[in-house]
Amino acid sequence: MTERIELFAAQTPIVFETLASEGRYVVKKEFIVNKYKESAPVMLKAYDWFVRQLELKVPRPDGAEYPVWLYGDPGYANVHPSQKLVRLSVPKERLVLFDNKGWEQVLSMNYVETDPADLSRFEKKLDQFGLDCGFRAFEKPFYPQIRREIEASWPRIFDLKPKGVVRGATWELLPEWILD
Repeated sequence: MTERIELFAAQTPIVFETLASEGRYVVKKEFIVNKYKESAPVMLKAYDWFVRQLELKVPRPDGAEYPVWLYGDPGYANVHPSQKLVRLSVPKERLVLFDNKGWEQVLSMNYVETDPADLSRFEKKLDQFGLDCGFRAFEKPFYPQIRREIEASWPRIFDLKPKGVVRGATWELLPEWILD
């Protein structure tokens, strides 16, 4: 029997309509561009990195461009008035789990630390270059070494030592995964 993991997602009516009409829901790049508007290029840099990581862990089905985000704790699903909270039972082999705090660092183009001493060391390095945060290294072409070190730290989000909220990502939603 396939091991399943219970997770939550906040979804809009169009997702449910798509599930009913097409039998699955996938995320397209245009959805992200429309949602984030002028911030889309920064978001897509992080999302594109995540997509490459997800492809290494879970085969990408046809038509899926970006992941569907899931949450271990329904309180973190950020349900907006136009959305519904959905409880899902997802086959373990169809998803990847990761640390939410680390993902927030990736979205901010920042360093994902292993521990407080590691973060302190990296912050001192940023200070030596006159940078107040990792994001600044991505704003100009002068800091390729810093950018490489930051990006090399990002896979740590998949190292799930208990330090925060667990998130999940899958390439698609299927109607049979919905519990309520």
